[in-house]
Amino acid sequence: MKAYCITSLDTVVGIAASGTTPYVIGTLRRCREEGILTASIACNPGAPVSQVAEIPIEVVTGPEYVTGSTRMKAGTAQKLVLNMISTATMIGLGREITNSQQGAQQGYIVDKEGYIDFPVLGRIKVDGITRNQLSELLKEKLSTYLKNPIVTIQFLNFKVTVLGEVKNPGSYKVTTERISLLDALGMAGDLQISGKRKNVLLIRESGNEKQFARIDLTSSDFVDSPFFYLQQNDVIYVEPNKGRVVGGNMGTFWTYVVSSISTIVAIVALIVK
Repeated sequence: MKAYCITSLDTVVGIAASGTTPYVIGTLRRCREEGILTASIACNPGAPVSQVAEIPIEVVTGPEYVTGSTRMKAGTAQKLVLNMISTATMIGLGREITNSQQGAQQGYIVDKEGYIDFPVLGRIKVDGITRNQLSELLKEKLSTYLKNPIVTIQFLNFKVTVLGEVKNPGSYKVTTERISLLDALGMAGDLQISGKRKNVLLIRESGNEKQFARIDLTSSDFVDSPFFYLQQNDVIYVEPNKGRVVGGNMGTFWTYVVSSISTIVAIVALIVK
């Protein structure tokens, strides 16, 4: 029990097909002395282990086809009970995945103050630390309840949006711990030749306010800018250069001119006839 750091926050389930296994009964008695909730699973009615556990579960399967081989009916019945216990526990903790949620990862929402609400551990400050730091923090806190816990941290909804004069504008999900402005532009297929490289606009949410920054990609100084590394929901907009704007307007103008001339020619042809 000490090796696995079992505390009053845990529940210990004693499993004994016959219901008479001495070390199972002894462990449940010790748990009750320590104030730890106990349960038991046996396959005989009125089994001794049921008298010790606070929550006795008896699945009476009767004699085995092969005498003494409890791996058959008794073992199968106990596995079914354990499956139901583990499923009910996960549902109670909110860790279940229904059919409509298949493929969707479950996670923790960071509130406006930078905290997550973690079961048992309570509110934990996660804002301002790296994934590795958060992983070590959770391992330390969980060590009170678990032996050698393994913690993996992933971002589930870290995305940036790249718009304007790029090859593939759109929103991109970020799976790494951080991403630079150049990385994001690379994901979008780089700037078009018509994009302004000296005046890239970056829009960032900071609390209830929005920050606007103009970045010159042709200068090495922007590497030291606080906007070089992107944050959640940053938006990058690459403006078209003057030639692209003029070309676009002229295209519209000549389309209008050609359409007008075609209409006039049609009217003249009708008059001549």
